[in-house]
Amino acid sequence: MGKAKKWWAALEIYEDLLDKGPKPNNMSYELIVSHFNILLSAARKRGIWRWGVRLLNKMEEKGLKPSSREWNSVLVACSKASETSAAVQIFRRMVEKGEKPTVISYGALLSALEKGKLYDEALQVWKHMIKMGIEPNLYAYTIMASIYTAQGKFNIVDSIIKEMVSSGVEPTVVTFNAIISGCARNGMGSVAYEWFQRMKTQNITPNEVSYEMLIEALANDGKPRLAYELYARAINEGLSLSTKPYDAVISSTHAYGATIDLNVLGQRPPEKKKRVQIRKSLSEFCNIADVPRRSRPFDREEIFTAQTKGT
Repeated sequence: MGKAKKWWAALEIYEDLLDKGPKPNNMSYELIVSHFNILLSAARKRGIWRWGVRLLNKMEEKGLKPSSREWNSVLVACSKASETSAAVQIFRRMVEKGEKPTVISYGALLSALEKGKLYDEALQVWKHMIKMGIEPNLYAYTIMASIYTAQGKFNIVDSIIKEMVSSGVEPTVVTFNAIISGCARNGMGSVAYEWFQRMKTQNITPNEVSYEMLIEALANDGKPRLAYELYARAINEGLSLSTKPYDAVISSTHAYGATIDLNVLGQRPPEKKKRVQIRKSLSEFCNIADVPRRSRPFDREEIFTAQTKGT
């Protein structure tokens, strides 16, 4: 059933084993848990957090104890969907069930809190992670750098970068992009440029995201000439930028009366086609055959079990 991707049918068989026998053995248990992980992985990748919660509930209903892997899948889904309160609830429930959070758990929660702009709460989670002896990874460090950037606390951002290096966790282009993006969102074009320059001292090569965010930040900050020069540099380096930085340079040039050679910019990049995402039901994207089910398909509107609602 698993190889044929008939996961719902496999769950039916497992339920029959529970009711009628023979009693499931370790292999039965491992197989059904692996099926749940496949479904949870699909929910995680798509950010369908409600489905993830229902899957956890279904596992517990069938006497299957979710491990940190299953909890983390739902936490990541909550983070992707920017569902801060749901992530907090899941994290608490994970701890209450006796499962020890991992660095992935903390990272997902930190990310959700950042997206909800709950910076003080994120700092508390960070301190708790350190207290529990969990060493931060690149992702966790990057989130904290982004949080302090949003608050304009660049002395702490600098301390985080130094701590990363001393801990053997090398900052990457993603780390610096998070800082540059934070500056851009908060109207700090000059500071964004300073951190862009610092990438060179770290021997980190900027990518399309680095240039796009910085160019937009400088254009919006009244620096069309510098934004123009960076756009030209990116093109010379063979990078393919989107329409947003191009339009930002043109708009800023007109607004501030700057003189530039539009021929250097080249043709306006083509609009990228937006991917139309259709939220199918879990049974649809799992290609499951129509079989009689006692386990009804998950209801999108049902989020938490009764015992979770009070937490």
